[in-house]
Amino acid sequence: MEGYPSRIAQAVTGVSPTQLSYWARTGVVTPTVSPGRGRGSSRLYSFADLVQLQVVANVLRTGISLQRVRKAVGYLRKNFPDLSHPLAELALLTDGVSIFHLTADPKVIVDTVRHSGQMVFAVALRELVNDLRRRVETIPMPQTHTIAVGEFEFPVTLTPDEDDGGYVVECPALPGCVSQGDTVTEALENIADAATGWLEVNAEMESRGQIRKLPVKRFRKRGKRRATA
Repeated sequence: MEGYPSRIAQAVTGVSPTQLSYWARTGVVTPTVSPGRGRGSSRLYSFADLVQLQVVANVLRTGISLQRVRKAVGYLRKNFPDLSHPLAELALLTDGVSIFHLTADPKVIVDTVRHSGQMVFAVALRELVNDLRRRVETIPMPQTHTIAVGEFEFPVTLTPDEDDGGYVVECPALPGCVSQGDTVTEALENIADAATGWLEVNAEMESRGQIRKLPVKRFRKRGKRRATA
């Protein structure tokens, strides 16, 4: 499954970093490719997750409170357990006060937060999905590479720098290990140097008891029983 990092999610939906984090923590929209829990891990959203983010953002703009959105999400998940992304798969309406689900019967409309009102805004999923897909296609996607550092191999993420040109590269396994380069080759060489320095500093701080030992054994190259920085 293709995963979109938080940067892409923010760019295509207009949702702020603070909103993304809070919605993930509270279960409004949780990234399904990678929840980003644990040291060095990053959130990765599926396209259906992006659709749900956009639906929530659009509904909030009509005046619905986030508390009511959360209540509606809870209702939909409880009553439609087979749907992994109910906000992206169900027809919804809102009047700025409540969120309504359109059922297969055109005469039956379910108020997901148990509040009556006049429906004035429809969540046009097809149009929303098509627009979102167009926006995603215009944004340069990150590339994943592997670098060798001593007896370790680390995955790194390479992202085109739209503002300054070149590439920004990050090693998620080593928190804060980021570099850049004008070309892919230069960026990968620079992140390898940065990772080497990171491991050296980290090893020295470990020996002094200043930090806990980082669990990097799983990044050892195959066949290597001992690792050195």
